Amino acid sequence: MRSRILRMRALGTVLLGLWCGDAAATETLQAMILEASGTHPSVLGERARVDSAESAVGEARWQFYPTPSISLESVNAGASDPDFQGDEVTASVRLTQPLWAGGRLRAGLRRAKAELAGQTAAVEISRMDIALRVVQAYGNWLAAELKSQAWRKSIATHERLRDQVARRTAQGVSTESDLALARGRLESNRADAAVCQA
Repeated sequence: MRSRILRMRALGTVLLGLWCGDAAATETLQAMILEASGTHPSVLGERARVDSAESAVGEARWQFYPTPSISLESVNAGASDPDFQGDEVTASVRLTQPLWAGGRLRAGLRRAKAELAGQTAAVEISRMDIALRVVQAYGNWLAAELKSQAWRKSIATHERLRDQVARRTAQGVSTESDLALARGRLESNRADAAVCQA
């Protein structure tokens, strides 16, 4: 699943780069995605959960090993007792391990591994969500930038056409209504561009 997500991310970045036609923009977008998905609090929280799940797997593995214990006990034994000759405290060392736990240990390990896999997937989902947000924001910015460029180009074209009609009107080839129409269209474009910029 992770490789599929990475392939989708790479494909999206490449397609956006081809659409933009700028390799630097692709590298910048990829850097923004990596930065955001590596430092966002939701991703960091999911990574902490992965660390916890890894610890749970380690704990589940340790359940298979014997458990050592040391105990000190006080003894009220008679003076003639050969096992406790004058000692009031006895120490014992034990090593315990269940012979059969009914599958509890293996089930606990499987459960811990499943939780680890789920938490790892949650990290990738969180990273993908952040990456999609970055791509969406970048796409919105790029669309606004392209619209702004288009409006600037349109205004320059209409200024050129207004000047051409003004020259033609001064030479008597065009009428004053043609000049008024060219001025009106230029002002309309400027107003539309101002609305787009806002």
